[in-house]
Amino acid sequence: HTPNRISGKSVSSSSLSFSILTSLSFSLSPSQGCTWASPPAPAEEPLSVLEEAIANHRHQIIGVGLDSSEAGNPPSIFRGVFQRARAAGLRCVAHAGEEGPAGYITEALDIGVERIDHGVRCLEEPTVVRRLAQERVPLTVCPCR
Repeated sequence: HTPNRISGKSVSSSSLSFSILTSLSFSLSPSQGCTWASPPAPAEEPLSVLEEAIANHRHQIIGVGLDSSEAGNPPSIFRGVFQRARAAGLRCVAHAGEEGPAGYITEALDIGVERIDHGVRCLEEPTVVRRLAQERVPLTVCPCR
């Protein structure tokens, strides 16, 4: 995933054609062919992707997140990426606590993530559930039967 795939034309045309405000949140996908798929992540690579996105597309981007498989990719290895994103005024989200342990949710909160995607394994740790509730951090979850 690279920020060069962001199509400014599409964002602009949706605003003009449909009178809607369109913004983007881009994701870093550690398991989708990125070279930092095995910890320790070379912090400079995802950070350089973020810097490129900020430099070239900041006017279109409102957020950044970690997506895809979290197995073997604890959120803490992306601390610098999220610090930079917050400094640029971007919203921060992460997949945590779906494949990885409940501790990954804690790590994501510790690095400043403001929404957790999935997070169902929080139920394994009452302290994590309490923290999510106290900090009013939402989870996005897929309902299952």
